[in-house]
Formats: sequence, C-alpha cells, structure tokens
Amino acid sequence: MSQNHSISIGRSPACAISIADDTVSWNHAELVINAKKQLFITDCGSSNGTFLVKKNGDIKQIRQSVIEDQARVRFGSCEFSAQMLFELAKEYLQQKTTTTPKTLAWTRCDCGVVMQEGKPCPGCHKSYQQKG
Repeated sequence: MSQNHSISIGRSPACAISIADDTVSWNHAELVINAKKQLFITDCGSSNGTFLVKKNGDIKQIRQSVIEDQARVRFGSCEFSAQMLFELAKEYLQQKTTTTPKTLAWTRCDCGVVMQEGKPCPGCHKSYQQKG
C-alpha cells in the first residue's frame, strides 16, 4: 500500500464494512490504513460511540485514534480486534483493485457474538444470512 486508504464502517449497506446491529450508527466510523500499514479510526459522530479497548483492559471513548496491534475497537456494542479490522480492510482493498468491491457484512448472532454474514458463528456455529 503506497497511500492512505479509507474504509467506511456502519450499519448502512453502502459502508465497506456493514454491521447489522442497532447499536451501530448508519455511518459510524472511518478506518484509514496508511503507507506504513498503521490503522487509524475516526468516529463519524455516532450515537453510541467508538471505543478503544487496550490490551490491559482500559476502555476509552475516542473521536480519533491510532489502533495498536493488541487493541480492540468497539462500535456501539460490537467489538473487533485490530487484527480483524486490518484483515477486513485488506480484503476490501484487494477486492477494490480487482472488481467492484462487495460490502463486508456483519451481524449479531442470536447468541450475542458479532459474526460475518454467511459464515458460521464462532460462538454457537449457527450460520446466518441477512434477510432483505
């Protein structure tokens, strides 16, 4: 990656990473990966906030922040590891260079775990497809 790349995160199906959860705002946050492969997150005025969960367990609401490797980021009540966000962003950007990118859709399983649509839930192993 030779330049900064921006990825939208929110409940909107138009977001690059779409999270079907009522605690996530329509246009919740923006993730940027710079040329040094560092992750930056900016809250876009979300209703339920964006939080940085550090390795030591400290939780801090953020407006804009660098994401450390071992940190987790919470959008409303949906939490993702920095590694997962980086991999999702990388996948989205790879799609973008070869085809028209598809939204990476996520939802909350009945068991409470946030999971990628169409894949088995890591909590209860149920598979879920978004209705609509």
